Amino acid sequence: MNELVSVFGGVVGFIIALGFLLNTSYGKGFSKWIKFRKTVRFIRSYQRKIEKKLPTFELLPKADFSPYEVGLLPSAAEYKIEYPCSSETFQHCDGIHFFGVDASHNLIDICINEVQDNVATTWIFLKFNNGEEYRFPGDFDTRVSYIDREQSFYSSALQIKCLNPLRKWRISFNGLLQKSNSTSDKEGKDEELIHVRFSFIWLALSVGQELDVDFNPKELTRALLDASKNVEPEDLRCFQDMQNRYEQWGQLMGTCKIKGQDEQELYLWSCKTRILDNPMWSKETTFAKFYMYFKEGFPLKLEVLDIKDFLSSYTQAYTLLGLGGIEMISECDFKLPILQNKPTKINFSCETSGKIQNFAIEFTKQKEVIMVGPNLELSVTLQPFKVTTDDGYNGYGILHFGKSAESVIESFVNSPPLLLKETNLQEHTDKFVVLLTDNDSKNSLVSGGKGCSLGLLTSLAKERPLEFDVPKGFIISTAAFENHIKTNGSLSYAIKRLVDISGEKIEGDLKTECIRCVEEFQSVKMSDVLKEDIKNALFLQHTSIEDKRFSIRSSACGEDSEDLSAAGQMLTVLGARGLNNIVDAVVKCWSSKFGFEAVQYARQNGQPIRSPMAVVVQEMVPSEVSGVMFTVDPVTGDPSHPYITANFGLGETVVSALAEPDTIILTRNKVNSVSLKEVVIGSKKSQIHMKAGEGTEEKSLDSELSRSCLNEEWAVKIGSIGILVENCFCSPRDIEWAVYKNKLYLLQARPVTTLHTETDFELIHDQDTPLRSDNEFWTKANVGEVYLSATSPLGISIICAAHDVLSHRGQILREKMPLKNYCPFYFHMLPITHRHVTLSIIDILYNQNEKEISSRQKAFEVALFGRSIGTAEMHKAGVKKYGYTSKTKQWALTVFIFMFSFKIKSIIKETGEKLRQYKFPIETFVSVEKTFQGLLDQFPFYNSIVEAHGIVTYMASMYNLIVLTVLGRGKDEWDSQLYCDFATVLSSCSGVESANVPESLRDLAQSIVKNLGTSFSSLDVNNACKILSNDEGESGILFKEFLRRHGHRCIKEFDMHSKSWAMNPENLVSILQSMVIKLVDGFRQTCHQLGKLMVQEGMLPSCDLIFFLDLEEIKEIIDTRKPGLISKAVRRSRLQPQLEKLQFPEIMKGIPKPIVKEENVSKYSKSFTLKGIPVCQGKVKAVARVVTCIGEAPTIKNGDVLITQSTDIGWTPYFPLLSGVVTVLGGLISHGAVVAREYGLPCVVGVQEAMSAFKSGDVIILDGTNGTITKIESSEKN
Repeated sequence: MNELVSVFGGVVGFIIALGFLLNTSYGKGFSKWIKFRKTVRFIRSYQRKIEKKLPTFELLPKADFSPYEVGLLPSAAEYKIEYPCSSETFQHCDGIHFFGVDASHNLIDICINEVQDNVATTWIFLKFNNGEEYRFPGDFDTRVSYIDREQSFYSSALQIKCLNPLRKWRISFNGLLQKSNSTSDKEGKDEELIHVRFSFIWLALSVGQELDVDFNPKELTRALLDASKNVEPEDLRCFQDMQNRYEQWGQLMGTCKIKGQDEQELYLWSCKTRILDNPMWSKETTFAKFYMYFKEGFPLKLEVLDIKDFLSSYTQAYTLLGLGGIEMISECDFKLPILQNKPTKINFSCETSGKIQNFAIEFTKQKEVIMVGPNLELSVTLQPFKVTTDDGYNGYGILHFGKSAESVIESFVNSPPLLLKETNLQEHTDKFVVLLTDNDSKNSLVSGGKGCSLGLLTSLAKERPLEFDVPKGFIISTAAFENHIKTNGSLSYAIKRLVDISGEKIEGDLKTECIRCVEEFQSVKMSDVLKEDIKNALFLQHTSIEDKRFSIRSSACGEDSEDLSAAGQMLTVLGARGLNNIVDAVVKCWSSKFGFEAVQYARQNGQPIRSPMAVVVQEMVPSEVSGVMFTVDPVTGDPSHPYITANFGLGETVVSALAEPDTIILTRNKVNSVSLKEVVIGSKKSQIHMKAGEGTEEKSLDSELSRSCLNEEWAVKIGSIGILVENCFCSPRDIEWAVYKNKLYLLQARPVTTLHTETDFELIHDQDTPLRSDNEFWTKANVGEVYLSATSPLGISIICAAHDVLSHRGQILREKMPLKNYCPFYFHMLPITHRHVTLSIIDILYNQNEKEISSRQKAFEVALFGRSIGTAEMHKAGVKKYGYTSKTKQWALTVFIFMFSFKIKSIIKETGEKLRQYKFPIETFVSVEKTFQGLLDQFPFYNSIVEAHGIVTYMASMYNLIVLTVLGRGKDEWDSQLYCDFATVLSSCSGVESANVPESLRDLAQSIVKNLGTSFSSLDVNNACKILSNDEGESGILFKEFLRRHGHRCIKEFDMHSKSWAMNPENLVSILQSMVIKLVDGFRQTCHQLGKLMVQEGMLPSCDLIFFLDLEEIKEIIDTRKPGLISKAVRRSRLQPQLEKLQFPEIMKGIPKPIVKEENVSKYSKSFTLKGIPVCQGKVKAVARVVTCIGEAPTIKNGDVLITQSTDIGWTPYFPLLSGVVTVLGGLISHGAVVAREYGLPCVVGVQEAMSAFKSGDVIILDGTNGTITKIESSEKN
């Protein structure tokens, strides 16, 4: 009985003690603790039901998987979440934010966030380690006009574009920023506006963190209960709405050019935040967001959020695991009220990996205060800082400290009178004629590019009738063009034959076929129905047309767009008079779409030849003065000085460079007004005006040469209207204008297409692997033997990507890591730099670590380098990323090696048998879509081969370890004698597949000498190949057997761009005069087949170009035919020879830098330099090709720099061959300049002595940035 009393007393005492403890801990006692636990369970249950938006890769262990299931390619869901939402699905906001910082404290913070229809809050904050800061011009108001785009966020000269969902973004800015000046406030001076141009590629380093899903239930419970709330499901839905965004860490790499300073390369560790729908400004809110990155290779994000009557100091923090997964951080003691006192230093601690870590933050003096939200509801302070930990880690970051504004500002003072945005068709229209005043004219699918632009301008002219006008006109729609072809079978046949010849489906001369197709078009009369519609449209706008003159201009879909200018590719008829002449001109415009220049332009840009087209008919203005205005410098994109080119008469002399016009340079002021800066009088030797009857004629202008055709008042007015048009389109414009009877007419307003063109730096690095820290170690050892030099973009995106993703997958599954460690968004084992494939020393050699560098690691080093190269620094970096390997895991590894040692032979045998039996079904790939899908279908089989290859390679290294251990017994260090003994052992091995290649070649060569004689070596390669292929004797048998066994091999055999010996046996014959490789050859043949089919479908101008696109870009071309991707591929192909020559150190630490030597021009005794006008930036060393007329153009060779008098439309087909352009005549908007910018070619014009100073064959350096051409080697040496 006493024992029962004792036990009972003990239980009661325990309950009392527990109650006291709970009462002490939770203040209001036991009931609050019960409520806390109950709420935690409720929130956990709710959290488990939330569907994640980002991929989880739960199907990773499945053997039969698609490239989408392992993350090799993005899924449709990833596109949907990463791309900007459409205007139809927009709710509260939709935006993107990037923060980036490096170890030197260079910092960037940028954001575009649409907060209501056509309004976005946008900011840029740049801080450099020299103390300079730059931000958007203006005061605290961050609101700007916004027009949504399908693939990118674009606002105020800032473009942020998704290139590959969750993997790659591009950030580009080309405009004016305000330079912060600490003395300007004190002295009352205005801060300076500076032209800044930067472009970055953002490459992912982690999986995504969904802030509305990946939260700590206990922390959320505490924050909700501390705000005195009973938690309901509606509260959690509200919390999700306010946290509806996700974050992902990566690296920004790119260039930044500030006017007056040298361009600098930047590599910034970065956090991307995709804001999906966050109505935070509707609540009374205070928040602090700390973004920080430590140069040792890990980030930390801390966010504290307080919302009145809802959340009390809700805290969420996380960091990254070694392989890119997310690790949540708990027990953070940071409190929001600390920031109210504007401290210069703060300290806090939190628990990471089971350990309490202390952080000390020291704020810099600089800070930026901005207002965000549709009515500026939130004030946000951006403040950089330095951070250290008690472990000695150092880093930098930025604080976003936000709080609700005391008052809201509803008016938007910077909004333009009208946003000029293409309309969406509610339903398909079959109208043949559409007036410029009709709403349908503002859709490019109806009106084409030029017609759509004029429709939008007409609507703006209605808003500002006293300032400018657009000549009356109408559009013959794309439906009329399609109907004309459909109802005339001969046209359909002619076009189909032209398309087939263009796609090389049938033989024929393309130029001849174009002439035939144009003639066929012009022989077919327009239908009476359409002719009547044109007549009705004319008399609807004019009481009489006999005294009017009209311009008839082509308006193809895609023409005058941001992707394609199509400058001068199709016909324009000026001065047409009377209905019949207008009808004839329309037919000629239609036919010009199939002219040789237009067809070549379409082919070179991957556009269909048979595509929709409209025609614009407008009343001509008999202009007294006309010209072109650029609202920014078309070469640099500098908005500081808009400029106008002008001449007397019609504008044809300006746009066609028939005469040197006047150039009027303006200055853009802060409030977007303009003033006159400078007038440069042109020679203006001629003008074009309308004839009394029909057409136009050119006249000399001797008496007008010395004066400007525009006075200051008109120059400022045209400039002001140009800025207005730019603001209404939300992007810079190239505007054609005319003045007649003291009234301004706008004739066209097209986008300036080259402002955000990719830099060479981007094209070289856009497939690079991002660095986690400056303590990464990469090498070309071993892997450089199969990836000899630069690999093609397609080879990287298929073979390298598949190999790396599958190896990473195998590591996760083999070592039974949690799936959260799986991150397929960047290369782990095979990092890329400058398109060169390397090995990650840390991820391959130091992923299983002991207290010191182990014998196993040394054995791997010997296998890769032929010697031990490990250092304490590498070992430390490996431990930081992977930690130490437990004894249990080491024993498990030993057992694994022992078990698999008995299976190696069977694995090799089974895999070899698989390869022998497997055949790529290339003969079934008869369409582009089926071939592309067939390519993807091979990946599961490729995985099985990669797994076998990986196991065999790993076991081979283990055998190396055993041999080295035996040979090195008794030695303190592994020395050169040991490696020599080891090599002797290896030389005794037989049956090495690669070794059979030289043996077989030797036997084949001896047979050729014996049976075919030594004269074989004097034959040309093609004839020698035919002789061997047809030989039925010993030599022919050995040749065919060699191709059967080794035909899948070649130089650079891991690169898809290479042709194997079986595909191109001439390469093998010229030499006479492996498990994974064989599968790679199957991919290679499929890619060549895909390229061939894409040429036939008009998607690519040449088969070879497919290898300069990555897999995702090929898919995008198949789906959308984006022309910008073709020009990107052409530029990559031009850069490939340069990248092929790069050499790298054996071991690279941190940012990889090739070993390069600058060209020393002074060593050339006969070198000289000429100077001209730079119209397209870039620098190239190449052979000069001096061409006096278009008839000599066929002498141009691939990669030449063209030097000629001037170019016109007839030269366009030759531009893809060139690496640069130099002309004697020309200006910023001449044909050569426009097309060179479109192709990204360095171009200098106005070089008066170029054709006499240089000869074909001279080696020159063309500098399109500084406008110089330097001869460094004469043609005699070439």
